[in-house]
Amino acid sequence: MAGDFQAQALPVTGTEHWTAKQAGGEKVRLFMWRKRTQNSPKGTVLFVHGYPLDRTLWQHQLGALTGFRRIAPDLRGLGLSDAPDLGYSMATYADDLAALLDQLEVPRVTLLGFSMGGMAAADFAVRFRQRLSGLALVGTSAAAEELVRVAE
Repeated sequence: MAGDFQAQALPVTGTEHWTAKQAGGEKVRLFMWRKRTQNSPKGTVLFVHGYPLDRTLWQHQLGALTGFRRIAPDLRGLGLSDAPDLGYSMATYADDLAALLDQLEVPRVTLLGFSMGGMAAADFAVRFRQRLSGLALVGTSAAAEELVRVAE
């Protein structure tokens, strides 16, 4: 029976951080959870939360989605990540996600964005299309021209 399925939540311990740069060169510490299945044969899924949430939104999905490398960061200004005075555009969030993938040496991801995280994911899809294996936008909105650019 479908209702019998129970996902195991990923524990809060094991939080890691990486560093992104501000436009002026200042460093920003950003936090994440990641879980890797041996060899992760199905690829990597990057989970991007919305506002005012954090990576804990995805704890059950991270625990249940086997066969994939799973990454869930806290966006800057949310969760445990630094909250600098500036740098809260969708482009900056997309740049932070690309910097994270660079640091983890992940060439391509399936990107799942919820709410504001979906807007950042759409920006990532437009600007870093070559790094995208798939895209899921959940409960989000974007300017019509941005969605057309993602679809092209």
